[in-house]
Order: sequence, then C-alpha cells, then structure tokens
Amino acid sequence: MDRLIGKDEVKQLLGTPSDDTAYAVIRSLNEEQRNAGRLTIRGRVSRSYLMDRYGLSAEEEGEMK
Repeated sequence: MDRLIGKDEVKQLLGTPSDDTAYAVIRSLNEEQRNAGRLTIRGRVSRSYLMDRYGLSAEEEGEMK
C-alpha cells in the first residue's frame, strides 16, 4: 500500500527548507493526479508518486537523510 506524506517529509525528501515550496509541490502533484482521474487528499501526496516524478530512488533517499 502506498503511503501518503505531508509537507515535513516532502521537505526532507527534496531538501527544501520552505513550507511554502513543499506545499506548492504537493498541490502540483495532486493536480496531476486529479487530472489522471485519481482521488487526492489536500496537504498529502503519494510518496511513491513524488519519488517517481522527482527521479528519486531509495538509495538517493538514504543519502539525503
């Protein structure tokens, strides 16, 4: 099952210090998902979708922590 993540984990994964940037990323990805006919939850995004869209792998994620 895919996990939904919020701004704090988005900030950590992307390495951005800004809440505004994290929320902008979430809004953008959720809009893409809605346009594809999927349901979304405001302020949350699919972790695997974010990782895929930003080209992050599990190895890179470990390096970012």
